[in-house]
Amino acid sequence: ELWKVKRGITADNNAAGAPAMRAALFADAAPAGWSVWQEHDGAYLKLSDADLKAGVSGKIVLRYEGEVPAGLTAQEAKDYTGPTVGSAPNRTPAAITAESTMPVVGFGLVGNVPADEEVAVRFGYEARSFTPAATANNEEPATQYGRAMVKTLGSVNLVNDETDAAANVTVENGESAVINSEGGYLVSKVQIAVPENKPAVSGISLSGLWATDANGFGGVPAAVLMAYKKGEDGGDPVPNLGDDGAPDTSKDARERSTFVGVPGEGGVVVVDVTELSEAQRAALDFSSRDSLREAGLSAIPYKVTEEGLLALTLDDDEGAVAAGKERTFYVAAPYALSARELEDAPEALPGAKGASPLGAAQAGTSVQKFKPVVNELDVSVLVRTQGKAVALPFHERMSATFTRTADPEAPAAPAAPEGEGNGEGDGEGEADDPDPDSQPAVDEPQQEESTYTPPH
Repeated sequence: ELWKVKRGITADNNAAGAPAMRAALFADAAPAGWSVWQEHDGAYLKLSDADLKAGVSGKIVLRYEGEVPAGLTAQEAKDYTGPTVGSAPNRTPAAITAESTMPVVGFGLVGNVPADEEVAVRFGYEARSFTPAATANNEEPATQYGRAMVKTLGSVNLVNDETDAAANVTVENGESAVINSEGGYLVSKVQIAVPENKPAVSGISLSGLWATDANGFGGVPAAVLMAYKKGEDGGDPVPNLGDDGAPDTSKDARERSTFVGVPGEGGVVVVDVTELSEAQRAALDFSSRDSLREAGLSAIPYKVTEEGLLALTLDDDEGAVAAGKERTFYVAAPYALSARELEDAPEALPGAKGASPLGAAQAGTSVQKFKPVVNELDVSVLVRTQGKAVALPFHERMSATFTRTADPEAPAAPAAPEGEGNGEGDGEGEADDPDPDSQPAVDEPQQEESTYTPPH
């Protein structure tokens, strides 16, 4: 306890005058919507932003407190974030949903830690209640109480080894997101640059999440992520269908299959646009196979994890970035109009990065807007240096607002060939109008079979 109080949350020196050796959790401030606590003999001390900047050690608990929606006045925000004690009507809601901001923190070593010393930091979670999603048959479902705990969900190994590995990774959404009756794409840009005189990147891993709510709204569901499987031996993508004709989202299909995005039809389309000019990139249409084919692009295959994340890894030439060079990828996620909800709402969700005024009305569009969507991308680059492999991770949480555009025009029906008619003619020009009285009576109307197939 003395160690945690004097050295676990401060930079105090030990008796020998050297900084205390410890593994620590770091953050510039408590993550949005969360509080951070340090365990002391069964009790918990709430930590300040200053504590987190200095680095905190021991058993650290991050507790979700709830978030304040954007657009509230100061008084409304104060009322919304009132006490959490008892049954106060303005207590902070603490139910984690798909829209909740997940905490992002860092880990490191403090003090004179011996070279090559390795320390494992373990993490887990605990939940005390669960409330099912509301449905038409149960608009106010009862909260279920209990204790679900996983002490060690995973671990992070920290090694005290100075490295010269470096990379600059930029992740951002495009400047506009539009949608019509046929859907729309949210395009994210991932750029990886290696500084001059630094070791090259030899591998790239990327994962993405476009979370939906319990009703499938707001994101990209598994049925869309897993709509097409990678073709064998470089062949065309194959629809991933189950016995019922719908996309197969079973565990077996997920684990044994590799998926790929097909423009305008399904799946997330990931492409390497490094060799394209800015004009060529701007001209890409992710709803058209021809657009990507003409640009010389092929969609990159990916796996889908148990948690519903897109995950891919690029090795060798596909994942290499030399010193002084950069590589750029576009990640285009399809959204269905039926999965969007109108809202007069804030432009971005709490805790999300919305640097661009996405969804602003464009030429020929209406001002109809929808609830913002949130997407998260994680990028990890692998650098081999000094005889070791070093992974540099990057995470970005972003928001975007779709704007409704005009629907595409339906193809015109083919015109009837000249000279055709329903009655008897004289062999020239249009057929004469038949005399109804001269037509034989029939029991049922006759209909010719159509041979016209509308374009796809």
